[in-house]
Amino acid sequence: MSSIEHALQTLRLNPRFARNVVAWRQLPARPPRFAAFPERLAGQLTAALAGHGIRQLYTHQAAAVAAALEGAHVAVVTPAASGKTLCYNLPVLDRLLADPAARALYLFPTKALAQDQLAGLRELVAGLGDEGASRQVDKETRKQGNKETRKQGNKETRACPEPRPELIKELVEGKERDRALRQNASMKEGESKNPSP
Repeated sequence: MSSIEHALQTLRLNPRFARNVVAWRQLPARPPRFAAFPERLAGQLTAALAGHGIRQLYTHQAAAVAAALEGAHVAVVTPAASGKTLCYNLPVLDRLLADPAARALYLFPTKALAQDQLAGLRELVAGLGDEGASRQVDKETRKQGNKETRKQGNKETRACPEPRPELIKELVEGKERDRALRQNASMKEGESKNPSP
C-alpha cells in the first residue's frame, strides 16, 4: 500500500472525518490534451520553450494565452503543477518583446512563491538571451533592487511578494517617472533635429 493509499484509508476509518464525507470516488487517469501555440505568440518565445523541451501547450494553457493575447481578462483555476505559470508568463513576455518600454508587475502572496516563480521566469527569459530583465522587490531588496533595475534599462519584470500599497505606489511612480523622462528626451531630440527659425 502506497503512502497516499495509507493516508486515504486512515481518513476513511476515522469516524470524525468520515461523517463529513458524502461520497468516495476514484477517477481514472486520463491522457493529457495538447494544443499548438497560439499563432500570435512571438516566435522567439516558442523557440525558447522548445529549448526547454516544450513543443506544445496543454489545452487550458493555449486557451488562456490566446485570450490574454487578445486583451481578455483571464482566470485560470486548475490544480497545483498544472502549468498556470505559462498562462501568464507567455503573454507578459510576448508584450515585453513587442514593446521594449513595457513593464510587468507580478504580485505574489508569499516570498517563497515569488522566488520560485521568479526562478522559472528567469530560466525562460534566459532562453530569449536577456538574463537580467527580472528582479524581485520586497522589503529587504527594495532599495538595492530598484537602483539595479533602473540601471538595466527599459525591460523589467518585478516579482513582488507580500504587496503593500506603498510599494505598489513606488513602482508605479517609478514607471511614470521613466515615461516622463523618455518623453522629455524624445522632445529634446525632436527640437535638435528641427530647430526653430
